[in-house]
Amino acid sequence: MLNYFSFYGNFGVEDNADDDSISPLGEIEHAAFLLYWLCKFVFCTQANKVTLEFAHLADYLAQGERLALGPFLLGHIYRTLHDVVTDGMKPKHGGPLWAFQFWLQAYFPELRGAGDLGLLPGRA
Repeated sequence: MLNYFSFYGNFGVEDNADDDSISPLGEIEHAAFLLYWLCKFVFCTQANKVTLEFAHLADYLAQGERLALGPFLLGHIYRTLHDVVTDGMKPKHGGPLWAFQFWLQAYFPELRGAGDLGLLPGRA
């Protein structure tokens, strides 16, 4: 496990200062970028670190294959919610709680705060 900055430092693509060009992306850099993206923006891993838990997904996507991320995201949400219910809400719980909150607000508008109502179309 590496934090995001260290991971980027290890797998980032070097640019050439002489002519402002960037080295072509190799297979390893592409898979590393996808792993970074999955961990940071999709699955929101704990402690802001890149983990190897999603390396198989990144490798598969780097090969140009199509993959439905929805079932993986839903499974990760269920696991995170299980951890929250069994351990209580703690800062250590990572996971895509943003997706759960988005779903809650979409299907249960009465749970939205008063400030959120102005953002909806057709509402003043």
